[in-house]
Amino acid sequence: AEGRRGGTDLTFSAPKSISMQSLIAGDTRLVEAHDLAVAKTLDYVQGIAACRVTEDGRTRPEKSGNLLVASFRHDLSRAADPNLHTHAVVINATQRPDGQWRALEQTEIYRQQMLIGALYRSELALEVQKLGYEIRSTHADGRFELAHIADRQVEAFSQRSSAIESALAAQGKTRETATAREKEVAT
Repeated sequence: AEGRRGGTDLTFSAPKSISMQSLIAGDTRLVEAHDLAVAKTLDYVQGIAACRVTEDGRTRPEKSGNLLVASFRHDLSRAADPNLHTHAVVINATQRPDGQWRALEQTEIYRQQMLIGALYRSELALEVQKLGYEIRSTHADGRFELAHIADRQVEAFSQRSSAIESALAAQGKTRETATAREKEVAT
């Protein structure tokens, strides 16, 4: 029906240094670590999946605990820089405990989107460290890079990021001062 959303794209992007180490230097174990972090994160999202149930004229969310997800792993940014990321398209359907299929109630997923991103980064950081890599924190929200790859190296493979920052700068903004909508438009 018109106005209905067919699905939601949850995108999980590895830090640029992991993209470089896996896709340029060839450590495919990092791709596997990314895939595992995505899977663990989607397990969490599945646990908060719900649909709406209306009884006696009152609508409430009801946990379903299941999702339909189509995942697509990519290895390049639009600017053709190495960019390991997965689009997990969550289909707007979930099965109720009684077997009925209903539209997915996405409020909780949207409400927890920052937590979902942090969970992915945390799971990835754990997996990367299990492989023997050291990491360095780059932001308070859990973003990190591999310790042996310098910021200048990361920036050399971040054309898309530079283009976004230039578009914001043309408006007198930075990533820190721009609203979420302004960053989305620049992207």
